[in-house]
Amino acid sequence: MNGVMNATKDELDAIVSSGERLAGWCALLIVAALVAEAILVFVSLSPLGVKIGAFVTNSLIAAGVFGELFFHKRSSHAQGELLRRSELKVAELNALAAQLRLDLEKERRVHAGRVVTPEVIENLKTLKGVVPWITLIEGTSTESSWFSHDLMMAFIEAGIGI
Repeated sequence: MNGVMNATKDELDAIVSSGERLAGWCALLIVAALVAEAILVFVSLSPLGVKIGAFVTNSLIAAGVFGELFFHKRSSHAQGELLRRSELKVAELNALAAQLRLDLEKERRVHAGRVVTPEVIENLKTLKGVVPWITLIEGTSTESSWFSHDLMMAFIEAGIGI
């Protein structure tokens, strides 16, 4: 199997799943060893049997604790890698979304209809007397025709002849 950094998502999922399962079995081993140790208290054994029983039960408890820690740490590393990959993917998608928003705004500006705002009309009024009249040529597209009409109305409102 590959290391955690090079493992596939399925391999990482398998590590997490098996690690949790094996850590559970190790916890069960600890409980079984503690029960065996409690039973040994009530059983008459020779001094050597008591020592052997204590050694075996303590060894099982130690093995269970080690196994629980080992498999938990292994699962934790795999979960950390899965989380790191998820956060990286989220960051990439957020960057893509931000770029798409910028691109969309650029496209909106390109395709937005031109309009004559009240500010434009006020600026045109400052030209009254400076520019006596203008020649307005209407475009061929619908949008340019509307814009030409809006400009014509703005010039009339500003007092500039057409």
